[in-house]
Amino acid sequence: MPKQTWSCIVQDSKFRAEYIGDDVNAVVDLVAKGGIVAWYQGRTELGPRALGNRSIVADPTRKDYWRLVNDIKGREWWRPLAPSLLDEDKGVYFKDPVSHEFMILMLRYKEEEVCERVPVTCHVDLTARPQTVIRDVNKTWYDLIKAFKDLKGEGLIMNTSFNLAGEPLVETPQEALRSFAVKGFDAMYMQGWIIYKR
Repeated sequence: MPKQTWSCIVQDSKFRAEYIGDDVNAVVDLVAKGGIVAWYQGRTELGPRALGNRSIVADPTRKDYWRLVNDIKGREWWRPLAPSLLDEDKGVYFKDPVSHEFMILMLRYKEEEVCERVPVTCHVDLTARPQTVIRDVNKTWYDLIKAFKDLKGEGLIMNTSFNLAGEPLVETPQEALRSFAVKGFDAMYMQGWIIYKR
């Protein structure tokens, strides 16, 4: 869709919004301060995982966010939440790391100390189902994680699918705005716009 069409969609939503383009620093600032952000960009993703086009993003260092994010999605508090990380940092976090962009392989964190740094994305058995991200594949998603690393020192963010319990991943902008409106998100990044709940 052209930028003008996106502008109409955002303005019709009646939420406060500003256009930031590909500069994701405002999103990273929100996440680092504890904001839970819905993320909507590009085409709909196929497959069982959200890979940076239809995602919910949060700070992985805040232990209580495991429960909070699952509560927003309307699912059991103990359900695992996944990490998306810079491909070049996979060896920082995981034993026997491999590059894998589709988030369907289970890897084990190197040690408990690493899990304690990013507890939201570490399951009780010290495993996770990570997505390694390369800039050439998804520039804006990579830049988000890199900016988070520059700010907080971890080249990894919490990434779970942008959908509510019993629903598929959001597909249209209207579905994204509806889910954003009814649940406890702080903001949403939508195709270059940052939309604020308050």
